[in-house]
Amino acid sequence: MFLDAYYLALERCFRQQYERIVQKLAAGKLYSEDLYRISPCSSLFWETGRALGSFSVWGFYGVLLGGIGVIWMGVP
Repeated sequence: MFLDAYYLALERCFRQQYERIVQKLAAGKLYSEDLYRISPCSSLFWETGRALGSFSVWGFYGVLLGGIGVIWMGVP
C-alpha cells in the first residue's frame, strides 16, 4: 500500500513538472535547458501522505482489508 502511494506521489510530481513545461511553452518562455531540468519533488514525503488518503489507494486496499476481515471473522 505504501509503495503504491509512493508511486502515485511520484506520478503527481511528474504531472506538475509537465504542466509547468507546457505553460512555459504556451507562453513562449521555454528554453532548451528547461527540457533537461528534471528535479525530484521537493515535498515527496507530504505528497506520499496525501496519496495514502486517495481513493485510488483505499479503493483497492480497503476492499482487500474488508475481505480479510470477513474471512477472519468466519462469516460464511
